Amino acid sequence: MHVLSNATSQFCPPRTRLKDYSAPPQPTTTCAEMERPVDEEMQQRALPLKDISQVVDGQHEIHDSTRKQHKNMLLPARSTSSTTPISTQNKTRSTACTEKTTVTPEQCQFSLFEDKDHTIRYSEYRPTFPKNMYEEHVFTRKLLSMHTCGEHVENSQSSLMSPKQLLLNSVKSWIAIDVGCGSGQVTFDLAPYCKHVIGVDTSLNQISLARQQLRDNYQTMTNVDFEIGVAENLEALARKYISGNYEPTNNSDKELVSCSIKKETSDTLETFDLIVSSASLHWFDFEKFFKSVDKVLKKGGLLVSWCYGLHTFENEQAQKTLLEFYHSDLLKDCWTSRRYHIDTEYKHIPHIPYPQNKEYITYTITSKVTLDQYIGFISTWSSLHLFMEQHGKEKYQELLGDFRTKMREALGLTSHCESTTYFVIHLPVWIVKTWKPYS
Repeated sequence: MHVLSNATSQFCPPRTRLKDYSAPPQPTTTCAEMERPVDEEMQQRALPLKDISQVVDGQHEIHDSTRKQHKNMLLPARSTSSTTPISTQNKTRSTACTEKTTVTPEQCQFSLFEDKDHTIRYSEYRPTFPKNMYEEHVFTRKLLSMHTCGEHVENSQSSLMSPKQLLLNSVKSWIAIDVGCGSGQVTFDLAPYCKHVIGVDTSLNQISLARQQLRDNYQTMTNVDFEIGVAENLEALARKYISGNYEPTNNSDKELVSCSIKKETSDTLETFDLIVSSASLHWFDFEKFFKSVDKVLKKGGLLVSWCYGLHTFENEQAQKTLLEFYHSDLLKDCWTSRRYHIDTEYKHIPHIPYPQNKEYITYTITSKVTLDQYIGFISTWSSLHLFMEQHGKEKYQELLGDFRTKMREALGLTSHCESTTYFVIHLPVWIVKTWKPYS
């Protein structure tokens, strides 16, 4: 099946960001060589989001061998995403990043987003994902997308519902996990759809931020919880929730959630209907993570992971300027090898379970941004942060300032309109998903 869909909507979202959709040149390191223990595969996550971009258009392609369809969709006014966590057990790794002449990307990968200034920029300038991406791709099963979508709906009601309505009605009964949730952007996005959503991250700071946001919105987010945990041991989370041995931020939902999980899982750890990871899968120990997923995912349950690639400009000179900067000698040694999986569009992730049900989707988001916003986004690149650690803040500001000047010239802007003139960029999002067979 090869499906191409287009959606056009022009609005200014109240809370949207840009995200690091960059991918460095492919390293020579193999996938097997890059599979290190979990405490060496985590990185810091983002803070809450902020106004910056205007989503104009979303396009996606679903790759399969049997059919081709066309659909029209409307992008919503709000969507979120996140990146990688940093383990609180690896605080000593932050010290390595202060050694400006010896630090490497692999040594620094756990603290690349840890300092306050960088995490604030990260929260302000990273992008978000549109509502229809969740509804069209995250919640659907290949071949069985509508097979069980009406299982919780009375026949009299289901006869009046569209397939999409039936699917979304089914999702209302789901318990979902957002693995590598950071401060909870995707977790909060899933909340309106699911019965209960649990954000999981190794970073105490990020989970604290997520819980603070949850407390600030406790009246509307009663079905959300956050836990500190690792991607490779979801069994611990399942046991904790089955037993009810946890303290949710919104205490009112504790009895409801623990009882519902006990009832549905009985003696098995197969607890969750949906497991997602947004821009974080490439940091996990793949084999251990997928084995853990298999133990806690319900039969028919979905595993969905996505990341994003290097954006493109409609302005050719701006695109050339970006690529020259991206591949510059100054930055080439500042990317961690794990970004290979982004560079190859998540097409070479090993050990993905249930291969007979695997689906690969390319989804494009088109946005309008100002130069100020775009430079803010570039400043969140992990490679630039490491460059600053290696060479100092003055060299970092000089490098970023030079890039700003070249981009301004390429776009034909003056310094007075860097915050008021919008230009178009395109963001490719790569989604890999699979679902657990019923037998």
